[in-house]
Amino acid sequence: MSTLIRQFDWATTPVGALDQWPVSLRTLVRMTLLSRFPMLIFWGPALTTFYNDAFRPSLGNSGKHPSSLGQPGHLSWAESWPVVGPMIEAVMAGGESVWFEDQKLPIYRDGKMDYAYWTYCYSAITDDDGTINGVLVTCTETTKTVESIQRLEESQRFADNLFYHSPVANAVFTGTDMTIRMANEAMLSMWGRTEPVVGMPFLSVLPELSATAEIQRLRNVLQTGEPFYQTEARFDLLRYGQPYTGYYNYLYEALRTGTGEISGISCSAYEVTEQVLARKAIAASEARLRSLVESAPFPIALYVGERMQIELANRSIMDAWGKGYDVIGKSYQDILPELASQPIFAQVEQVRQTGIAFHARHQQVDLVVDGRLQSFYFNYSFTPVLDENGQVYGVMNTAAEVTDLVLAQHALAGSEARYRELAQDLEHQVENRTYELASANADLAASNEEYAAINEEYTAINEELEAANRLLSRSNDNLQQFAYVASHDLQEPLRKIQQFGNLLQLRQSNYPLDVESASYIERMQSAASRMSTLIRDILTYSQIDTPHQEVNQPVPLTTVMAEVRTNLEVSLNETEAVLSVGELPTVHGDFAQLSQLFQNLLSNALKFRKAAVTPVIEVGMALVPADQLPAEVHPARSARAYYRIDVKDNGIGFDAKYTDRIFQVFQRLHGKGEYVGTGIGLAICQRVAANHGGAITAHSQPGQGATFSVYFPA
Repeated sequence: MSTLIRQFDWATTPVGALDQWPVSLRTLVRMTLLSRFPMLIFWGPALTTFYNDAFRPSLGNSGKHPSSLGQPGHLSWAESWPVVGPMIEAVMAGGESVWFEDQKLPIYRDGKMDYAYWTYCYSAITDDDGTINGVLVTCTETTKTVESIQRLEESQRFADNLFYHSPVANAVFTGTDMTIRMANEAMLSMWGRTEPVVGMPFLSVLPELSATAEIQRLRNVLQTGEPFYQTEARFDLLRYGQPYTGYYNYLYEALRTGTGEISGISCSAYEVTEQVLARKAIAASEARLRSLVESAPFPIALYVGERMQIELANRSIMDAWGKGYDVIGKSYQDILPELASQPIFAQVEQVRQTGIAFHARHQQVDLVVDGRLQSFYFNYSFTPVLDENGQVYGVMNTAAEVTDLVLAQHALAGSEARYRELAQDLEHQVENRTYELASANADLAASNEEYAAINEEYTAINEELEAANRLLSRSNDNLQQFAYVASHDLQEPLRKIQQFGNLLQLRQSNYPLDVESASYIERMQSAASRMSTLIRDILTYSQIDTPHQEVNQPVPLTTVMAEVRTNLEVSLNETEAVLSVGELPTVHGDFAQLSQLFQNLLSNALKFRKAAVTPVIEVGMALVPADQLPAEVHPARSARAYYRIDVKDNGIGFDAKYTDRIFQVFQRLHGKGEYVGTGIGLAICQRVAANHGGAITAHSQPGQGATFSVYFPA
């Protein structure tokens, strides 16, 4: 800056030639240049500008430097003069010094209008005769510091929002007595507390846990920093004044300062009481069933799956088979191969496939027992076992051996009167066993009722999950409403900027501005227009998921293309484009969203055309089976086949490596100076395709045009 000041032609300024400067100005400029603190001087009635090397970086690389040197203050600082000008003039008029901290002021630097934060002081300086003839500005730019604080505050607000509104119970403890510093509503509900708990020791809020190991677990985490995690832990609590036993998954984690020191503990918990109790009920029911089967005095077995694996078998049936407990888990056919030539396997399979029970009396069954094939006689039943959906998943085998009865009946054929009494006795035994079998079936029916009750409990849990999904859907609706309101609120200040810019341009016709000022106004209007377009595109993108009444109505794509052609008629005529549309199908969806999709694709084909080449756009259709879809295409909904709508152009094309990038929000392959746009159009296309159960992809090479393919379920 010393070199620039010596080389500057000061004779052209109100200050006059350098060798004519008053001693006070020379001294002040020298002190300023030697200072390593940012300083600026406004001297004389014109407030001619001086500044030192320490102040120089705040002016940026393309903007005020070096043009501000020697300029009047109201020109060199025109954008912020409405704010700082009155304060400087007050100091020049004899007012007291002023000081401001972290004040936000507009500044033009680095080739653009921006804002910066400053901490500065304005104080009067006098000339050789003691008259106030300037203002000394000592300042430092605090933009990075202020923005860092703002980002930190925003991050803290976001973290607090996640903490307090999380469906997972959260709390923070500090100190050896585990003082509660934070607790969200979910945690207070889990504890069953409505009174304020922040600032209270953990055990004073939950004294019922004083006899447990929880406080020691918290202290261990605080001392060692090692997290503690436990699933399905049982707690006996006093919730809202009533005893309550619950089961929880919870995690203790150490909180650390920036230097790594442990400052406290975070606790996250989730209640799983209903799941645990349901599982225990199922286990208890299964235990009762197994106990019933095992203790039954007659043969019982349960076969499951296509191979009829043995899931249950009691001692009675294993004795009848001549087998041990190692048969559990094996196939019924594998352990009794001697039955392959007998009708039993076919009877079991018929019950499994039809769900109709089969009963046999006095049936001969040949089994290998004690190493030799022997004949036995049974009364037996094969009964289907159904799952919660009413489907057969197994076959229950119950039996009563009647070998003695059948043999006796055979022996009585020649002397019936002699052995009648014995036969009657045996019949009574069979009847007793049949009664026992009926009792066992009744017990099994009771067990099935218990299974049904458990299924009802699972149904209740699923209903709670559906309620949670409805809450999530309502939250998404609120976010969409927020995006809509925010976008409209952003448009209002932009409209004012554009209106005032228009007024400035109208005033310029009566009071012409210099070329540079006129350029500033034009650039301001252009930037405001781009911002307005960007906000509209963001609003459109956020509303794509909003369902319309006609979202499932049949939509002829031929009608959609006719409307798009009408909307783009001016652009098509201006570019002399040739648009060819083949036969198109009818799909189910939303007419407005589909029009948006194809209008964006045709607009891009017209925008990215080759210079001096007539644009040619072809729209066609093909039917693609699901098993022939390209690997990169993943439709949002499954179907047997898909309509592929191709939009092909002869434009400038793009490198294939950017295929995924072009469908992302704000992604552009060209600068806004080359092609206008916000980088949201193709992202909207992708979201519309997904909303309609489909997908979108593109194929292109530089200079060879591009083909965009949209897939819809057929």
